[in-house]
Amino acid sequence: YNPSAPAPFNDASSALTAIIGLDLANSGATDVLLTSLTLRFYNDRGFTQSDLRTLTKDIQSGVQLWRDMDGNGIFNPAIELSDAPAWSNDGTASILTFSPKSGNDIASENVDGIYDFFVVIQPDVTSNSLQEYNYDKGDQFHVVVRNADVSLNKPLNTSAALTTSVITIDSCPPAVDATP
Repeated sequence: YNPSAPAPFNDASSALTAIIGLDLANSGATDVLLTSLTLRFYNDRGFTQSDLRTLTKDIQSGVQLWRDMDGNGIFNPAIELSDAPAWSNDGTASILTFSPKSGNDIASENVDGIYDFFVVIQPDVTSNSLQEYNYDKGDQFHVVVRNADVSLNKPLNTSAALTTSVITIDSCPPAVDATP
């Protein structure tokens, strides 16, 4: 995202990128809700919390929780949160927890291969500004979700541990080089 870039890269929503998809099931139980989701961001090269936009509880946030409302595997819309998540640190990871207020029901009885929830990020306009000048190759991180980091309102058998691949923050819009 860069407000001085050409359209559509000057709009923050153009930089929404899903980095995690969660396929959750209610195992036949009724009224099952995702009550919290904790994410652990690990620095792989130069990553800091400021690489992402400020955390809020709306679409402007640097880290967001979205869901798939129509079963097509695409994230839409953002889930309403009780409060904006806040960063904490355990000495090795930057940690944040989502506490959904609504839109967090788990309707599927089985794991069906279609993601129900998505973790979506937006880089900050100041992230990795040196990449434009080829001084570096981008700040990198990976995210870990431990089994206990996914909380439901009912005691179902949950298994959700995952680690993403390394993610690189790239704040530069695509450019065309017409030089022969």
